[in-house]
Amino acid sequence: MAPLGLLAGTTPAPVPPRDPPPMAVIPGSKSHAQRAILAAACATGTTSIRGATACQDVSAALECARGLSSSTGQITGDQVSIQGCGAGGWDGLSRATAFPAGESATTARITCALLGLSTCRPRGGRVLASGTLLGRRSSSLFDCLARAGAVVEHGGTPGGWPVSILPLPGLANSVHLSLEAPSSSQEVSALLMGLAAMPAGVERRLDVSGPIPSAPYVDVTLGVLSCFGVEVERGDGTPATSFIVRGSLKAPPDPMRIPPDASSMALNLAASILANCPVRVPIPPGPGDHPDRAALELFQRMGCTLITGDGTVQASGLPSVGGVLDLGGCPDLAPVFAAMAASAAGTHGACTRLNGLHTLAGKESDRQRGIADALVAIGLEVTRGADSLDIAPGRGVPGVPDSPLDPRRDHRMAFMHALLGLVRPGVTTLDPGCVDKSWPGFWAEMEAQGIGLSRRLGEHDIRV
Repeated sequence: MAPLGLLAGTTPAPVPPRDPPPMAVIPGSKSHAQRAILAAACATGTTSIRGATACQDVSAALECARGLSSSTGQITGDQVSIQGCGAGGWDGLSRATAFPAGESATTARITCALLGLSTCRPRGGRVLASGTLLGRRSSSLFDCLARAGAVVEHGGTPGGWPVSILPLPGLANSVHLSLEAPSSSQEVSALLMGLAAMPAGVERRLDVSGPIPSAPYVDVTLGVLSCFGVEVERGDGTPATSFIVRGSLKAPPDPMRIPPDASSMALNLAASILANCPVRVPIPPGPGDHPDRAALELFQRMGCTLITGDGTVQASGLPSVGGVLDLGGCPDLAPVFAAMAASAAGTHGACTRLNGLHTLAGKESDRQRGIADALVAIGLEVTRGADSLDIAPGRGVPGVPDSPLDPRRDHRMAFMHALLGLVRPGVTTLDPGCVDKSWPGFWAEMEAQGIGLSRRLGEHDIRV
């Protein structure tokens, strides 16, 4: 008997093959690129770096690298070569005294540590800041450098930038640093980079008292240092975590490949999910896997389906499950998963708690407050805790704000506003250009993937 709907003696018409989803183009990891560029400036030999993206933060790292050494490296395409000054020798030392870190806290903190721990650079230097970095602080880092013997003079608010630093008065056979109550994992990473830039014969140790916020980012630093021939022995104890640094920075013999940015992977997948527009996104490999790879598990916990293969991942299915998401090790994911929680609340009435948000107030903006304000503006109920946000469906009719949401010069808040525009069509962001800090091509890439995102330019709301 012929199958239902099929005449006897006939064969089914061939089903045309589906075109595979487009391949996303996401930036290289700025976390890895900034560390690699600054390590290369202090290493012996020439480092070749592939896969870097010339976003504002990476460009700031390059600018400071030029000040640390004689290198004039420029990113061409996604490639840059940096001639290092030599760990401890500083033979290729530049005569620069000003180090413009832009809005990059990672670059500013690492550069401060490199200047403070370099006994071969008697001039020291002045690390400059602009924009959102002018309002950020790193008192624990500066106190640690001062206790070690560096001279730290703030040009503005104590604990912040701009800051002038004169290095240790002399190089001893051993250097033992003590960092107390760090406000960021970047402070730990900065001191490890500074110790790695010393000669191999110096015994070097860092003790960190108190918890390390966003501790997985330290693993990114250790992975980069390993590529430059520096090994770090870590001991997790109470009350202090210890790091013993061995070896000196040497340019890797082969080109160093910067992995795709995990934060951008999460953002791209969220946009694909919320727009119901399949796309294949590169999965970041090592070295030092990025903490934001945790997004892959979090998407699945919210009820989304992931398909992986050939180093890529694609996602489908709107978020349908809330629950508790711990973002303590990956706080940069908070804006992305706040938008996912908004979708789950609107379509399935799901309630979500985001935990581990205690570092958000010290980012480019107060992200915990900014996330809450944006979600309330589109009609959700949000309760703020000391380090948490509870997100629930609103009691009234969901709405769209009368005016664009203000990201307060914070790139990750502008990304969140873009995602909220997929949850509530009509939501726009006031300052779309601030995404250049980490992903200059974001809006164009979303357009290339067929994902329409609203933003505001000048006096006009536009959809790309």
